[in-house]
Amino acid sequence: MHQLTKQKLPKEKHKIFFYTPAIVWGILILYFSLMPGEKVPDLLKAIQSFLIHVSIYFLQAVFIFLGASKFKLIPVSKSAFSVALVFILLVGGFIEVIQEFYIDKRHGELEDVIANLLGGILAIFSWRILTKK
Repeated sequence: MHQLTKQKLPKEKHKIFFYTPAIVWGILILYFSLMPGEKVPDLLKAIQSFLIHVSIYFLQAVFIFLGASKFKLIPVSKSAFSVALVFILLVGGFIEVIQEFYIDKRHGELEDVIANLLGGILAIFSWRILTKK
């Protein structure tokens, strides 16, 4: 009989596993943000825009921190915080531009970009408080 040997994946390949929630959440953000206005679910329309933007991007940042910490509630590097804020600014800004010029019955707003960043900043403060020793 042949003995099966376990092959280990290079470290870099399973790093992505820890970022799966952030990736999936990002895809959901894109999906719902880029759908035409008439197809947006009523539940999402009923929630105040500023609050939903803060909440959605707060979660996006938390998922990035969870990836950086390998699902542990421990301090993460300042670069993880920076990556989250840059991601939120670029993706959130991109979505607002696309909504303004290309999506039927949607419009982009600077207020939404600010709310997105506020969600990310609140996530940073929350993470730092929760992981303080």
